[in-house]
Order: sequence, then C-alpha cells, then structure tokens
Amino acid sequence: MIQSSDVGVRLQSCFKTCVCGNSFIDCGTAIHLDSGGKQSVITGNMCVRGNGIASDYASGQYTIRVLGDNNLIAGNLILGKNYTDSGTGNTFADNKYQ
Repeated sequence: MIQSSDVGVRLQSCFKTCVCGNSFIDCGTAIHLDSGGKQSVITGNMCVRGNGIASDYASGQYTIRVLGDNNLIAGNLILGKNYTDSGTGNTFADNKYQ
C-alpha cells in the first residue's frame, strides 16, 4: 500500500513494465505513466483519495494518468476521478470507475 504520497508510482522512460496489485490511498496522483512509458501494463490496482468522490481531487491530481503510448490499463478500481489518457494507442478495459 502506498499512502499520502505526492505521486504513488511514476514511470519515466520505461518499456514493458508492470504495475499490478497495489493500493494507492490519498496520493496526489496514484499512477503516472510519462510520455516515455511504452508497452506497459497497469492492472489490479485500487486508486482512491478521501471518500472516493470527485470533490476529493484537485484539478492537478489524478488516479491514473497516462501520457505514454501503446499501454494496457485494465481491471483497476478507480474511485472519485476517472483515468486520464493523453497518449496514443492505449487500451483501457474493465476498469471500475465510480
């Protein structure tokens, strides 16, 4: 579990990396995949701030923020603010957002 961190996990210039099965609680940004992140997998994680509602997030805070290309983001529990995809060719599947 990663708790109360500015950024839970930041992947920079990574290739074929897996972020799997983690809990990110009260992080400014839970998972940040920079533009250099390619062909990685983000799956089975829980991302939540506060009570898991939209007002718990400031505009510059994210659950999962993807800037890289050709990644798979699947099966994550995302509470309060949905993922942000600013890359190309990314696949988002079966993420539970509420």
